[in-house]
Parts: sequence; C-alpha cells; structure tokens
Amino acid sequence: MSQCCDTNSSKDNTPSGHTECCDTQAKCPSQSDSPIDCAADMWRQAFGDAMKQVQVDLLKARINKAWGPMMETSADALIASMGARWESMIADVKAQEACGDFKHKLHDLWLSAKK
Repeated sequence: MSQCCDTNSSKDNTPSGHTECCDTQAKCPSQSDSPIDCAADMWRQAFGDAMKQVQVDLLKARINKAWGPMMETSADALIASMGARWESMIADVKAQEACGDFKHKLHDLWLSAKK
C-alpha cells in the first residue's frame, strides 16, 4: 500500500520523480504524475486504515466482555497500590522538609545565640 499524503513522509525520504499531492510535505509514491493515481492510492490506504480501526473496535468489545470484570478489579488494585505509593512519596517529602526546616532553625539559633 502506498503512503500517499502520509504526513510522516518527508521530501528527503521520497524518491525523485514523484509528484506532490495534498500538501507540500507529502509525495505521491506512484511512478505516474497523475493525481488520479495518487487519489486511488489514498483511497486504498484509507480502506486499510478503516479496516484496522474496525478490527480494533471489535476486539476491544470482546476483550471487555471476556475479561472486563477481572480487568476492573485489576485496575482498582493498581489504583490502591499507586495511591499508597503516592502517599508514601508525599510523606518522604514532608519528612525531608521537616529535617531541612529543623536544620535551618538550628542554624539561625546558633548564629544568633549569645555565648
């Protein structure tokens, strides 16, 4: 299948002699200078893309039906685990800040203290 009007293609990667179509970034990969050939290539590519999207949608529905409840429970377990980890990281930051605050107060106390 062609990559006509594929926005990921660049002028450097396109063989010479190919015509531009759609925009200045994309090149029509057919050997013909015909915009009709380019349009036909785009339709073939779009058909393949649409077919893949339908396949993905069908599989998503079947996966959800077969394993949805287990995946929901797994997602809940992940959220609980990540929540505990997040709280732990926040507690570590608070402990480090408390230590830093103490050192700063001690520093100020020692510098201002009369001997």
